[in-house]
Amino acid sequence: MSKTIMQIDLSPLTNRIYIGRAFPNATSWAGEKTDVTNPAIHVVAEHILREYNGVMTLTTGNVVYEIEVKKNKEVKS
Repeated sequence: MSKTIMQIDLSPLTNRIYIGRAFPNATSWAGEKTDVTNPAIHVVAEHILREYNGVMTLTTGNVVYEIEVKKNKEVKS
């Protein structure tokens, strides 16, 4: 039996980001998956602000993405 790997993916049905275990090259999850959409976007935004001064260009295959992040204000809790 193949070992599972941690995988992160975007659901085409819900448009949410999930993380969970899957078999390599599988098209479905091998057990539970967790919706990590908001924390994943938060971490990526902070990473782009800190490492790329707010603007990042990413090339994947033949697609080029330009991502710009601006921090508007801090919310006091």
